[in-house]
Amino acid sequence: MLRNITIKPFRTMVIVLCLSAVSLTFSLCLTISTASETAVEDMIRSSMGKTDIVMQSAKGISELPELPADTESLPVILAHSYFQMHDISNFKYVQKKNIYILGVDTERAAVFGFLPKCTAPNNDEAVISYGVAQRFGYEVGDKMMLPCADGSEITLTVSEIVLNKNDLSVMPLTVIVTCENAKKVLSSPDISATTIYIDAPDGKEYETAEKLREKYPELDISQVTGTQEIEDSVRSLTRTFFVIFAVTLLMILFIISAFSKNIAAERLAVVGTLRSIGAEKRRASLTLLIECTLYGLIGGIIGTALFYALKDMLLGNMIPGIDGAGGSVDVPFYVPVIGLVISALMSCAVSLMSVICTAEMSIRDIIFGGRDSVYRPSVFATVVGIICVFSAFVPLFGSFGFIISLMGLAVFVIGICLILPKILSANSAFTARHTNGSALPVVRLALIQSGTKKTAVTGTVICTAVVIMTASLYVLSRSAEKLYSVRNYNCDAVITGLSERSEYYGIISVDSKEFIYNTSETTELNGKRTNINIFGYDSFEMFGGLQDLPEKLSDDEIALDRQMMKRLGINNGDRVTITLKNNTVRPVKLAFTAVSGIDSVYFDQKCNAAVISLDTYKSVYHDYPSMLLVNGDTKLMQRQLIDKSAEFETTGEYYARMDEESHSITGLLDALAVIGVLLAVISVSGQQTIGFEQRRHELAVLRSQGMSISQISKMLICETMLTAFLPVIIYLCIGHFVIMMIARILSELDMKIPISFDYFGIAVFLAVMLSSVIMTVLIPILSLKRMNTAEQLKCE
Repeated sequence: MLRNITIKPFRTMVIVLCLSAVSLTFSLCLTISTASETAVEDMIRSSMGKTDIVMQSAKGISELPELPADTESLPVILAHSYFQMHDISNFKYVQKKNIYILGVDTERAAVFGFLPKCTAPNNDEAVISYGVAQRFGYEVGDKMMLPCADGSEITLTVSEIVLNKNDLSVMPLTVIVTCENAKKVLSSPDISATTIYIDAPDGKEYETAEKLREKYPELDISQVTGTQEIEDSVRSLTRTFFVIFAVTLLMILFIISAFSKNIAAERLAVVGTLRSIGAEKRRASLTLLIECTLYGLIGGIIGTALFYALKDMLLGNMIPGIDGAGGSVDVPFYVPVIGLVISALMSCAVSLMSVICTAEMSIRDIIFGGRDSVYRPSVFATVVGIICVFSAFVPLFGSFGFIISLMGLAVFVIGICLILPKILSANSAFTARHTNGSALPVVRLALIQSGTKKTAVTGTVICTAVVIMTASLYVLSRSAEKLYSVRNYNCDAVITGLSERSEYYGIISVDSKEFIYNTSETTELNGKRTNINIFGYDSFEMFGGLQDLPEKLSDDEIALDRQMMKRLGINNGDRVTITLKNNTVRPVKLAFTAVSGIDSVYFDQKCNAAVISLDTYKSVYHDYPSMLLVNGDTKLMQRQLIDKSAEFETTGEYYARMDEESHSITGLLDALAVIGVLLAVISVSGQQTIGFEQRRHELAVLRSQGMSISQISKMLICETMLTAFLPVIIYLCIGHFVIMMIARILSELDMKIPISFDYFGIAVFLAVMLSSVIMTVLIPILSLKRMNTAEQLKCE
């Protein structure tokens, strides 16, 4: 077996490379799911500790509810609606900031993972976060006055400053006091808590939350871990990589199948010989399967090594982390094992068919049946192929879900590859019947051979499958690159993460500016739970992320993305009921009339944009913009920005960061396209080598009958050109449908990528692939010149 693997290193390299690609992409699929779930869990735990469920009430909870015995809880009194603090170190400007007052048992909160460890404040003391100290200039020992809801004030002494860790990372401006003082700030002496954080048993978060909702319907109960939204997000990302795995598998399936069949054809003579001297049928066949398993294991090992080398680059920017995207990706222990097994199983599966087909053959036929005989395509396979092609169009005319759409793509490509041999055979038959060879005899012979020789037909089928998928990936990659490269902001600088009212930023010296009012939330839209990206709109001068907007929206009108309207069955003029701030204690329910749809794909790839009038937006969310676009002296504007939570970036810096985040998906698509070209070249090269080895005697006969080396070389060139050009012609006919199928699959994942055709780029890409494949003809031509004709004639 080791000799068989090493005696033809080129073929071994092709098989191992293909199986490595299968192992790599399958490992990415497995890892993205578990790593995403772990990353989301870590982010929640880093800020909320053990919290799985949150119970709260706008009026406060007067008596702590009875919780299940297997849960752990942390009651908290939180006030942030009444409190404003003046900066004690800045006398030039009076700065105000809405901050949090937190009444909690600090020791219990530290054990729960909700707060960093700190000394519990006495009744006349307060522990402040580092953010408060930096923002307002307080130090240990300073006095601070807290205004209460009833108009009174309490004075406390700063006893300790703690770092902004755990929950303080999301509430950076927090003052920690005793529960009694928190009640005074709220002027609610009878409450026991405003919020209760609950740690539920693992795997029972949803069940526990539902029981609490039934028992305490007056309380607002929300689940923060194991939610449907998190599962949907992880599932969407996992399916995206599964699409990449499926596309890769379709590209290389025919390559592995062809090479494994050739290996089987070579080994069957040995298997037959072993059986002729008394070996059991099962044991003789097992030697072939074990050899294929070795190919799979070697490919799996290389694929796993590549996976570990590339996982952080390919997945790091797609998985959010505690410190942001781009970190190291944790890999479950079973991923490399499954990566090895999947490549070994795939290698064995295609060879198993050959073993099964020869199980009932006589030993004589097994030993002497390995020549490159005339290829006769199966009528049954052709009929199945036609059925597959037509059935693949069904998912394009309805919404059948992700799995059906993906199956449609696979069935379509397989159907084309099943029909192609019949087309080649018909072309050969037509050429043989209707031409006599008086004109272009070498070309005539090449056309006949292209449909009658197994290696020629197999090479064309492989090249067709690879060209269809690779060229489609190239178009998709360029479309994604165009999508991510759109410049939505026509300004000098972008300020994000705003936390103040709009008048707070009037101090900044600008030539021109524009506030963007935008927020994302999960809401009820016509009774359906929907994620929306809602904008307040008056007019946009510097922002171009939303297209086809009306000139003006009245207070009772809403403009939704066309894709969202299609998903929810909303038409122009329909009444729309939407509940904003749905996850708060005071949700706002509004009714609108839907106007003509907008296009938001270049800002929100999930097409979840909803636009209402700016006055309506402010009435719900108040005058708190999310973004400020400015033109002017960027260095001066950055110095004048005194909102510590805001992030200032020039448009160049902003777009560089966005481009870097998008390079993961576009780079992966480009890499697969390049791999596709290499696979096409390598597989056709392998078929050329195998074809020449199997046709040595035939070529020697042609040589002995008077054909010159030049004529035989021209025949081989014509065969190779047909192998290269026919897949391109087929792709030009059906490529648009394949891209539509891939776009539909991504659409089922809420990933809308507008397909754009760069015709010059496609032409260059196909030209490179064509020339690369045609160059493989040098392999048989050079071998032909070294061939001893007499030896090959005697060898039979």
